[in-house]
Amino acid sequence: MQQQYDVDWKNYFGVIVSFQTPDHGAQGGWFDGGPGVFMDIRHVVGNGTQVWGHEMGHAYGLDHSRADCSNEDYMDPWDMMSTIAAFSTADPLYGMRGPGLNAWNMRGQKWLDESRVWKGTPGKDFNQTIQLRPLHKRGLNGYLAAELPSIGNHSPYLIEFRVKNNWDAEIPAPGIIVHRLGGADENGETADQRSINPINTHSYVMKGTRNQHSLTAGDIFEIGTGPFSRIQVIAIDDVNEIATIQLCYASGSKTKPSVKISFRTQYDHCRPRSVEGATSTFVYKITDLQYACAYRVVWNVIGAVPVAGQKNDGTAFSIVVPDPSVWVKVTIGVFFDDGNSANDVLSFYSISQGTADLLEFICKMLQEKRKPNPWWEWNPAILRTIAARYSKQQLIEAGARAEKLLGNLQKIIEHME
Repeated sequence: MQQQYDVDWKNYFGVIVSFQTPDHGAQGGWFDGGPGVFMDIRHVVGNGTQVWGHEMGHAYGLDHSRADCSNEDYMDPWDMMSTIAAFSTADPLYGMRGPGLNAWNMRGQKWLDESRVWKGTPGKDFNQTIQLRPLHKRGLNGYLAAELPSIGNHSPYLIEFRVKNNWDAEIPAPGIIVHRLGGADENGETADQRSINPINTHSYVMKGTRNQHSLTAGDIFEIGTGPFSRIQVIAIDDVNEIATIQLCYASGSKTKPSVKISFRTQYDHCRPRSVEGATSTFVYKITDLQYACAYRVVWNVIGAVPVAGQKNDGTAFSIVVPDPSVWVKVTIGVFFDDGNSANDVLSFYSISQGTADLLEFICKMLQEKRKPNPWWEWNPAILRTIAARYSKQQLIEAGARAEKLLGNLQKIIEHME
């Protein structure tokens, strides 16, 4: 070239050669110590920017993209470096084009704006909900990608949002894609090959929990059991080109969450909560939930009637308490979107209204007594104040139950003697 045209190709980053006869194929990479691309007329006319983009990617140092757990090339149809089997689209001038590059291939060439990549604080656990813009729509404000910490010998994971537009017009649907970058030990290249092209690494597209590569609303990617990284797609707004995702990372071992049912706390704690004919309300508490994992609950009751009009999947559950002869069992099942589940049971017999009044009476007396005086030295005025809160019939019934209780206590004492 220098002899014929007085041009020293070594003064340029790379050399591109287009052959006008259909017998040279298409190739990109490093030649004679520098990057270059050559291609014959068939690919120039029929595949245009699709093949040129792919082969120039090799010249810049990119390798064929793959799928996780495989060393087969051309396995990422959302990436230009898999154009043999990629979602390419027709181009009115150059035959075919696209798809675009994935985020890891862009990062490898410093084509990814790192100021627009969300990252957690290094070494810290996090649980964060963010919004992503399409990776290749840099004119829109917001994050273009997000990063999750690496697990095992993987690189960090880059999360990107892809939409049906421009070079990505042929992808099946808008979705979230997760990629990692491969290490030299899994590439399959020899040491000599890596020395020729030191940037020679493959990107790997990852699968979600449903064995899918493109994640839509409700889908999850999760890897590791401790530490572990996780993403859940909350929503995809195709019209406004916004994807809402939840990013989680925990450095400790993954725990199985549990749930516990309890009676809803009453303002007057002296009033019993399982009185026949009354309404009792139950709530739940989940423990060992390491991230804001989405879940649904299902309430059920045996031996009592749920309060009419309520749903069985709410934060609380109310029943009409039956008479004391009926055994009541309230259950809850919690089903987490990562496949875990938890359940609990609360069982009881109800108490009669008269017993409830007696228990409440005793509770209030214990609250009012003047410590440390024993009960037989309590001020009668205080007893009268408490008693005034009840009707005469309630006091008679409470007294009768108290006498019965004392009688049973006396029998126990006599038996002990």
